Amino acid sequence: TSIVIPEGVTEIGDYAFKDCDSLKNVEISSYVSSMGKRPFAGCENVNSISFQGGEFFQCDNGIIYTLESGVKTGIFECLESRGVAVGSSTIEKDELVGITKIEPEAFMDCPGVGSVDMTESGITEIPVDAFKNTSDLYSVFLPDTCKAIWAGAFSGSDVRYLEIPTSVSYIDPDAFDTNVNAPDTCKQITFFTEEKSNAAV
Repeated sequence: TSIVIPEGVTEIGDYAFKDCDSLKNVEISSYVSSMGKRPFAGCENVNSISFQGGEFFQCDNGIIYTLESGVKTGIFECLESRGVAVGSSTIEKDELVGITKIEPEAFMDCPGVGSVDMTESGITEIPVDAFKNTSDLYSVFLPDTCKAIWAGAFSGSDVRYLEIPTSVSYIDPDAFDTNVNAPDTCKQITFFTEEKSNAAV
């Protein structure tokens, strides 16, 4: 199934195409300048999105990026087909050069994403629910520009190895699964932290 968003449309709302299981190809008008939260949530078969050369968004290898002056600056949404039908399960550092922001829920419910290397990006935080329910996520490498990891960032994910730089000064108590009343849901995570970092204390 395909959808074409015509000229005249400038905005797409939160979860606009949620759970459209049969959707595969999407063409979005180049005039679309604003999109709400995770418009393709639950669209596990979407493997092609074209923004018709628009100046605000671009989709490469299953990741929708925000653009500024034609340059990728933000991760808007990782499609659930990344690592399954599109691209590799490993998101390499070269893919994220120049990225300074990740939207909340950007990688949420992406079963094919296994490793994300952000060390060449300039992000300053891992936002709320960024990697929530990424069932096959194993490792994440943060850049030395990152300062905070917010609530639910890795909740429900299967992350096992996380590199945290000295720049991180805040980790929300609910960033990971830490339900002491449900010990069977807890798992072991290896944190690699630099000496004298806030995360190491």
